[in-house]
Amino acid sequence: MEQPGRPRGFAEQLLSGYQTSQSTVQFGGGAPRLQYYISGVRNFTNRRLDPVTQDPLHDAGTDSVAFGKFDYEAGANDRVILDAARTDAYLQLPNDELQQAAGRDVTQREDGDFANLIWRHTQGLNGVTAALYTHQSRLRYTGDPAVDLAGATP
Repeated sequence: MEQPGRPRGFAEQLLSGYQTSQSTVQFGGGAPRLQYYISGVRNFTNRRLDPVTQDPLHDAGTDSVAFGKFDYEAGANDRVILDAARTDAYLQLPNDELQQAAGRDVTQREDGDFANLIWRHTQGLNGVTAALYTHQSRLRYTGDPAVDLAGATP
């Protein structure tokens, strides 16, 4: 964790072929009783999965991740910590030329969240920790049975 003081961090943007980009932001800091760290990353590309052709058709995708950690000193012997994150991803399954001409549009979305809320109490060499935890994730696949059943698949 960052020591108390002025916030520090960075932001970065990377670009490459296939319209690929990555944006990153991270910073942290603190005050006498609170330290924090926050980060986020977002990726985008038009070549998400390895397609069967050199020039991908219908192959875009994005990924996002956000994370935060907050550490609060509630008293001389007590500390409260919150860790939380969010992820999100979207991708298109690549098409060959026949599938693209038939209008095949198969996609997948994934997302998830988690959080930990932790209380720590210490008294000399003894201590007690209590925690609450939550996590959820979801996957949604959107197929294209009309095109697939019409025979536009290899």
